[in-house]
Amino acid sequence: FAALTIDSLFYVFSCKSLRHNIWHTDVLSNKYLVIAWIVGIVMLFVAIYVPTFQTLLETVPLSTNDWVLLFGLGMLELVMVELTKWYFVRRKEFT
Repeated sequence: FAALTIDSLFYVFSCKSLRHNIWHTDVLSNKYLVIAWIVGIVMLFVAIYVPTFQTLLETVPLSTNDWVLLFGLGMLELVMVELTKWYFVRRKEFT
């Protein structure tokens, strides 16, 4: 549950521009996207740590190591998507 949420929350910044890499764009320029991202993180924490939602969604608290792993995998996916975009944009420029 948390992995899919983190995955989506990181991926959304890669989808901001399909022709430009994240390091060539201002990721904070869309205030609605940033607000939605923060709301998504807060909702994830609520789903995992608020007892009512733990029962409803059958979630358990995650350890610090779990969070480090999840955010690390989210960052890895972000890097992989950006490298793929860079490769295809660069290839198109030379053909």
